[in-house]
Amino acid sequence: MEEFKKIVLENGCSIIGQTSDLAPADGKIYALRDATATVESIPLITASIMSKKLSEGLTGLVLDVKTGSGAFMREYGSAKKLAEKMVNIGNMYGVKTVALITNMDVPLGWAIGNACEVCESVQLLKGEGSEDLKELVLNLGAYMLVLAGKTESVDLGKEMIERAIKSGEGYLRFKRMVEMHGGNFDEIEREEFTKTEISEDVKAEDDGYISYIDTRKVGMASVILGAGRLKKEDKIDHKVCIFSLKKTGDKVLKGESVFRVFGNDEDRVKKAVEILKGSFAISKEAVEKKPLIFEVIW
Repeated sequence: MEEFKKIVLENGCSIIGQTSDLAPADGKIYALRDATATVESIPLITASIMSKKLSEGLTGLVLDVKTGSGAFMREYGSAKKLAEKMVNIGNMYGVKTVALITNMDVPLGWAIGNACEVCESVQLLKGEGSEDLKELVLNLGAYMLVLAGKTESVDLGKEMIERAIKSGEGYLRFKRMVEMHGGNFDEIEREEFTKTEISEDVKAEDDGYISYIDTRKVGMASVILGAGRLKKEDKIDHKVCIFSLKKTGDKVLKGESVFRVFGNDEDRVKKAVEILKGSFAISKEAVEKKPLIFEVIW
């Protein structure tokens, strides 16, 4: 914790996992919830998340509450109820809290995997990358600046973040943070960081428009590849990745690639490809794109 605080004070930001001293009862309660089939209980989810946040000694908190096929809360009503409860509890304890309810019916950005998502984040800090990822970063960051009293409006907050990206300051802060934690930032920008042995495309079988993407299936395909764990003892392959080349509402031609799979095990790649083939639908009619941010709860 002392190292974490030192890095925040010197660099302005740090990323750390939960320590054993932070809400230690939560881990035990969560294991009990798993055994009693109460993982999806909104009051218990609220208690689990907010106990950790409040014990950190925050003055402001911005929450990204996902809803859609790939989210924990698939139904919009449940996501909104969870957001409202967390915001109410945060404010009740004197922590200025805001929650953004965001769309998880479409993969965010282009990359689904560990190392490639890091690279995508670094690209964004260089002013590149996908527009939807940038939009979410600008909005979450802007609300953080408002709660911190650095600006009076969300729009001005977005402008501040845009300037930090354009000037390269955001990129330098991230680079410095990695190095202060003992990491070698140069590794991120080497080809070997994300290089895999196998690649295969999942192609559209008809002309039309992408009408639906089951992001839960996309996530499961990434786990099958090795990007996540099916069992606690499974080893993660940080280099494997799925690139989502199309979004819901995009026009697609027969034979055009919708996903690109990168892996290191032929059998795993085949299984992932089969899952991805059944993860999207194509419509002859144009499909309206849903907003990325549905609602903001104060």
